[in-house]
Amino acid sequence: MSNHRIKDFRSWKSLNEGYSFNFDPNASYPDPDFGLQSGTIDSGKVNYGGDGNNWGGSMERALAFAKIANDFSGKNIIVSQKRSRVKTAKGTVSDHYQGKSDAYAVDLSCTGTKGDQLLAHLMSWFGYPSYTGGYWQNVNKGGYRYQFGWKVKDHYDHIHIGVKKTGSKDTPTNSSEIVKPYPGKSTEMQDGSVIYKEERGDPYEYKLIDGIWWTKGPRIPEWKSLEDNKEANDILDSRYGVRTEEQIRKNNEFYKREPEKYGILGNLFNKEKRENYIPGKNSTISVPKNIDGPVSVLIFYPGIKVNGQTGKSYMPPLIKEAVPDWYDKYVIVIPNEHTTKWKDVISDVSDALLDNNMFSKSTSIGIFSGSGNNRSSGVVDELIDINPANLLLMDPTPGSDLTEAVERLGSKTQTLMMYNPSAWTGYKWYPKSIEKLKDAVTAVGVCEKTSTPHMEIPIEFLKKFRTQIEKNI
Repeated sequence: MSNHRIKDFRSWKSLNEGYSFNFDPNASYPDPDFGLQSGTIDSGKVNYGGDGNNWGGSMERALAFAKIANDFSGKNIIVSQKRSRVKTAKGTVSDHYQGKSDAYAVDLSCTGTKGDQLLAHLMSWFGYPSYTGGYWQNVNKGGYRYQFGWKVKDHYDHIHIGVKKTGSKDTPTNSSEIVKPYPGKSTEMQDGSVIYKEERGDPYEYKLIDGIWWTKGPRIPEWKSLEDNKEANDILDSRYGVRTEEQIRKNNEFYKREPEKYGILGNLFNKEKRENYIPGKNSTISVPKNIDGPVSVLIFYPGIKVNGQTGKSYMPPLIKEAVPDWYDKYVIVIPNEHTTKWKDVISDVSDALLDNNMFSKSTSIGIFSGSGNNRSSGVVDELIDINPANLLLMDPTPGSDLTEAVERLGSKTQTLMMYNPSAWTGYKWYPKSIEKLKDAVTAVGVCEKTSTPHMEIPIEFLKKFRTQIEKNI
């Protein structure tokens, strides 16, 4: 038998032995450290300690994933376990922290497609194949909270798996019952409570007290119970998926809705206001009249001035001509100029959603012409953190940062592009730059060449791709 055949057999054997033991919520595995090398805190090796000398039972549960990952990869890919550093880059107390006596975490080194494949393998073994990354996911099983992070901020080169003893009942694992959480974050406080706060759209904070959602924010300065507000509870349960079925059932038992008193956040919104909504100072914002709660937000960055007109003047008619009915279904945002800073635009959007009792369901970003320039508004630099549902490139300036963003977003974002090279004659840098951008888009999405005049491309683009866009918002 040749060496090549031996190597193939070993790879086959390794892949199949990755499932040689089934996931056990009780962690009744014969070897709690799976033969992995032990070491001190910060060594990246197995460390016994904490409650019961196994971190409250979380150690073997986390290491089981590491064992499966190593078998799948054919080598040790664990880069971190228990650490002395208290907080993560986002400021939360990590399951890695040695001061958490009932938690344990492992980081598994991987990138790109190989990381996607590894995650799929792990989640299939775990029995939760619906999670494919792009947001933080928490799942309760057997009295432990399992936390997964892949392709979220600071987690593009490793998969994070944290386990913490909670005693909580299981959350549903039927994929039909799982709703993908909104982009956001949770912060674990020193008292053990968790604060949930969205990074965009919803300016309020939320936490659970005895199975009841509480909130505070711009118009609710002190923590307020939402126990009587089923509409808010349904949104928050769909968004975060952290309440047990029993907690939801008990909440609904004493729910007494009074439509005149209770709205999503206490009927803060006066519907008459929406008829005369005044857009933000940095952008033009159109809000649909008959929608409350979650809504899709589409932000279309314009190009440079044309015949003395800024995007604030020429862009809205282009959108309205192409997709007039979108104004009745989605929040449409058009920054004043291609240089209007992203932070100012998203501030306007947050105010608009708050004023109209809405929450961002998804965000799509449109980039037309000069707004694709690396040095315009800063929106290109923010695309990874925005993680848009759709990235709509309408004959954009093919800056190198835009190409890099498309590559990093990958297939999690639906990227569509239409371009006309004849509109860019005379720009010596354009041919090489557009080829790079075209290749990046083609690898993950759809790219089409057109002969339509530059200023009419937004119309053609939205008419052609509207069905694809709407399926993904």
